[in-house]
Amino acid sequence: MGSSAETSVFIFSYGTLQDRQIQQELYGRTLSGHQDSLSSYILSTINLPENSLEQNTYFIAEYTGNPNDSIGGFCYEITSAELLITDAYEGAAYTRKSVRLNSGRACLVYIKA
Repeated sequence: MGSSAETSVFIFSYGTLQDRQIQQELYGRTLSGHQDSLSSYILSTINLPENSLEQNTYFIAEYTGNPNDSIGGFCYEITSAELLITDAYEGAAYTRKSVRLNSGRACLVYIKA
């Protein structure tokens, strides 16, 4: 394996990271992914007025522990460098957690901090 090899990770998006324009702005490319879902979580909303002049209410995943609760979204493969960009984009209101999606794939998701 050469030194230019980049480690990839999978992230689960249930909100703005599914927007192709945001993907282009953050990563300089459009992500390809597949639909998936995450059990035992619900979507709540959070106000983040400092992040955008156009939108200040965002979705945030919140753990319930109830296996009947589920969030739909997309699983994307990104590089470790892009993961750092995503961390900065999500901000302090979110924390990154490793989860297993309903498809069985291990993935990272940003949830309520």
